Amino acid sequence: MLVLVACSEEHERADASVDAARGSDASTTECDEMLGAACEDPSACGGELQCESGRCMVGRAGCGGFAGALCEGALECLYFTSADYGACVTSAERECLCARARASFSGCE
Repeated sequence: MLVLVACSEEHERADASVDAARGSDASTTECDEMLGAACEDPSACGGELQCESGRCMVGRAGCGGFAGALCEGALECLYFTSADYGACVTSAERECLCARARASFSGCE
């Protein structure tokens, strides 16, 4: 049982390091069951997710657009289809969103 506790503590420290590297809003699970779900109502996504361009997304600053806004840190811009703006996402979130809603995003290879 001591080993299990030690592993659990190491796991929590590793999670905290990853969260710190991504920013304070990285607490949403990478492939949350609602991430990428279709939505119309801003409150339909629940938790830390918000409805952006018809999809439940992690509530972060957007990117691209007229100002050409960049994502911070290790986040990358995932553009919405037929738009010049997108959402800042982690690589894991990008994989999840592209797997679940490929047609909603450009740049999903």
